[in-house]
Amino acid sequence: MANDRAVTVRVGHEASSFIALRTGGSFPITIETHDLAQLRRQLIEAHDDLRATISFAPSSGSFSLVAEGDGRGHYAMRCGVGRGSRGVTISSFDIECDQSYLPAIIEELDAALERFPVR
Repeated sequence: MANDRAVTVRVGHEASSFIALRTGGSFPITIETHDLAQLRRQLIEAHDDLRATISFAPSSGSFSLVAEGDGRGHYAMRCGVGRGSRGVTISSFDIECDQSYLPAIIEELDAALERFPVR
């Protein structure tokens, strides 16, 4: 779903362990296009400065992400998903990745911002 200032997307995660325990879920969140533009700027900075910190919390309060670079190209991310404007965290998870993923994410944000420009 989208309007001229926001898009609704699903954010989720899935995890399993060696004892066959599975957990996960997905939740719809609304992100305003200016939030996507801010995230894009931070990702570009993080690609250039491997010690950068990315802090993304859309205006809707339904999702948060903090990623810290270790200076060697690795990023540790803490994500939280909440429902609605109350911002109650109903799921949190950690992700680790390296800077090689950033260009593809930036390209996806470019495409989203081209389709749904900041107004």
